[in-house]
Amino acid sequence: FPSHDTIGPLFDARRMEVFTAVYSMDGETYLPPTALELSPDFLKELLDSRRIHFIGNGANKTAELIQHPQALFYPNFQTSSAGMAMLAFQKYIDRSFENLAYFEPAYLKEAFITAPKPKV
Repeated sequence: FPSHDTIGPLFDARRMEVFTAVYSMDGETYLPPTALELSPDFLKELLDSRRIHFIGNGANKTAELIQHPQALFYPNFQTSSAGMAMLAFQKYIDRSFENLAYFEPAYLKEAFITAPKPKV
């Protein structure tokens, strides 16, 4: 992707929602990780100012709704964790470690749990 563009991973969160974020190619955050409901105006303000390359398993359903010329979709893009190796190594060199005793996962939305249907 061109270095001045941004990338937006899209993960299907069901019920017309996606988990997403938007980053520059050098890692600057334009939209922090969040859960968003899909609509025709999805990320319009960001798309009006920059081209976003959308990847991930939520790209197909998002592409069906968004017709913005700056939104490019790659539903078959293969991701890899190989790019994380240098970031992890730098954290190691900087001795920047998480305290696992106090670490909490960052859930982006509440769990949707329904009661089981009664057996007849």
